[in-house]
Amino acid sequence: MTVFSRLLAFSGFAILALGVALPSFAREDDDLQKLIDSCTDGSNLFTIVVMEDNPPFSWATYTAGSAKKNVNAYGIGPLVMDELLKDAKVERFRYLKEEKRSDLENLALGDGEADATIGIQYTPKLDPQIQRDFIKPSFMANPIVAVMAKGREKKIDGVKDLYGLKGGMLIRDDLQKVFPSDLAPAKLKSTKEAFLRLRDGELDYVLMGYYTAKMDAKKFQVEDEVVISDKILRSINLFITLSGRSSCRILRETFDKKLKEITADKNKMGGLLYRVYEEYEKQNEGFPALQ
Repeated sequence: MTVFSRLLAFSGFAILALGVALPSFAREDDDLQKLIDSCTDGSNLFTIVVMEDNPPFSWATYTAGSAKKNVNAYGIGPLVMDELLKDAKVERFRYLKEEKRSDLENLALGDGEADATIGIQYTPKLDPQIQRDFIKPSFMANPIVAVMAKGREKKIDGVKDLYGLKGGMLIRDDLQKVFPSDLAPAKLKSTKEAFLRLRDGELDYVLMGYYTAKMDAKKFQVEDEVVISDKILRSINLFITLSGRSSCRILRETFDKKLKEITADKNKMGGLLYRVYEEYEKQNEGFPALQ
C-alpha cells in the first residue's frame, strides 16, 4: 500500500465525510453580489492567513518579486478556500503566512490583519475577545498520534501511557490546549528537530499530526527510522474562520453552503488530498536526508 493510500485509509478519518450534502443554491440576488464585490474593491484584497509549514493542511512559499509576506499557499486548506472564493465570485485575494497556529488567531484575527484564516482549531480556550465566525463544517480533521524511534518504541494506547516518558510536541501545533498541562513535553521548533531528537534518544515520543508525520518522514527520508502510531490520542477539527473585523463578513453564509457541499463529496475531498500529496512530494524531490 502506498503512503497516500495509507493516508486515505487511516482509521476512517473525518476528512472524507465531514458534512451533509445540500441542494445547490442559486445566487440570491444582485444586491448580495454588490456587497461581496464592495468588500474587495479599490485597493482592498481579500486576505487569507495560513500556517507556513503544516502539511497537508497548509504550507507556503514566498512569491518571487512580491511584497515580503505575500506567499504562494498550498495544502488542503488553500484548495478548499479557493473553491469557496470561486463560488462567491471573489477574484481579488492574497495569502499571507504565520509560523504558529496561535498567531493565526492573535495576529490575523485579533489585529484585523486578515479577512480569513485557515487552520484554527476550536477549543474551549479560544480568546473570547477575538471576534470570528467559524465556517462550518470543519474542512479537515487533524488526528494526533505518538511518533517514536524504531527499536525504542513504547506501547502507547492512550494519553495515560505518556506519563513517565520523555515527550515532545511541535510549538506550531499549539497542542498544549488539548493535552493535560502536567505532561509538560519539550517544545520543538520543527519536524526536523523532532526526528533528530528521537534518533538521538533524547525523546521517547513526539506528539504530531498523523498526516504531517507521514509526509515529513518521507521528506526527510526517515520512514525506516520512526514508528508512527495508529492510535489517535486527540482528533482536532480544523476550521476556516472569518474575522469579525472583516468587511467581507457577509460571505459567511455563502462559504457555509459551499463548504458543506465540498466536504460531503468523498471523491472530491480524496482527490484534493491526492493533489496535495503529489504537490508536496514534487516540491521536496531531492530534499537532503536528515543529518
